[in-house]
Amino acid sequence: MPYTNTLFPAGLMSLTEHGEQLALKLFDSVEEPISCLHHLLAPPRDSALLSRLRAPSKFPRIPSRTNKKAQLTQREARDSLGI
Repeated sequence: MPYTNTLFPAGLMSLTEHGEQLALKLFDSVEEPISCLHHLLAPPRDSALLSRLRAPSKFPRIPSRTNKKAQLTQREARDSLGI
């Protein structure tokens, strides 16, 4: 009997679902002021500003550079351009 079929009758979650639930629980608890990790969070954004945004987030987003085109070497860039 497959793994996924045995979970439902036993009333259990898959390992993936369980891991996701634990991660959500951890991050929800960090937002509480009594958490020992709360002081590591960035200060929350102004609620007046959040009400005017299209896609508000409670904490500021960290900029990142993950553009794969920026990671190309010069040779790969020339090959892709046909030079």
